Amino acid sequence: NAVIDGYVKSSYNDIGKPIQKPNHSWNAVKIDNNWIYIDATWGAGHQSNGKWFRKFKPYFFNIPKDLYFKTHLPEDSYWILKVGSMNKTTFYNQPIYSERFLNTAYKLTKPTSGFLKKEKNGEITVVLKNIDPSQKIHFAFLSEKFAKPATVSTSKDTIKASIIPPKKTTHAFLMIDLEVMIYLKILK
Repeated sequence: NAVIDGYVKSSYNDIGKPIQKPNHSWNAVKIDNNWIYIDATWGAGHQSNGKWFRKFKPYFFNIPKDLYFKTHLPEDSYWILKVGSMNKTTFYNQPIYSERFLNTAYKLTKPTSGFLKKEKNGEITVVLKNIDPSQKIHFAFLSEKFAKPATVSTSKDTIKASIIPPKKTTHAFLMIDLEVMIYLKILK
């Protein structure tokens, strides 16, 4: 068993901003010759506006290895190589994924980083796989009080969701059925 020091991202402000010193610790536990990654802090709840909210999240008591680097990056290369390969810049350039999103079969296929580029017509677009076409896709923005429905097109198991964001906004929050699932940064 081991305590792993490393990096986590939990705020939209973390996208594209690597920090120098580890900001979190979690555990690795070896059971039947297999390493299991446990974050009891994130699995116990979350903090919002300086207040702790208890909410059991079983996802963080056996973080899937194929999703590990979406939320956690060990400082020690020994623990990185146990799972795969990722550097700190790439880690911080990813979107912020909610535990709810990671606990589904949903896949974000575009953008491939945490940055959204505006298209010539001013739109931002995300492409998702494994979303039921009946699910409602919205975007929320810091500068707006309410989420706005996306323009959605479907093709097989893929959904393309687009919207023109407010002019000065810097971040977008992708919502599925009115739950925030992914935080992204909008490039100028």
